[in-house]
Amino acid sequence: MGVFNVSQVDTTPGSNLECPFTPPPGWDGGKPDYLELMRRRYRCVGHYQRMQVTANFARRGSIKVVGPFADEAKDIIGAMQNKLK
Repeated sequence: MGVFNVSQVDTTPGSNLECPFTPPPGWDGGKPDYLELMRRRYRCVGHYQRMQVTANFARRGSIKVVGPFADEAKDIIGAMQNKLK
């Protein structure tokens, strides 16, 4: 995994392979599938750490979340922020 900009989250499949909130290229799941993908990624150390860094950054500043699963990603980031309190 390389470096990614935590202030820019794009949930469009394949748009940013470094972002834990971005589904893989060719992914065609719906919203329930996206939530399950995020649960699986949360249990993976590499993705979990990036998700936490994003949530921590969002607590201190604004982030831009776009794409077909932007609302779900915002909800997940918000829930993770609440856990950081």
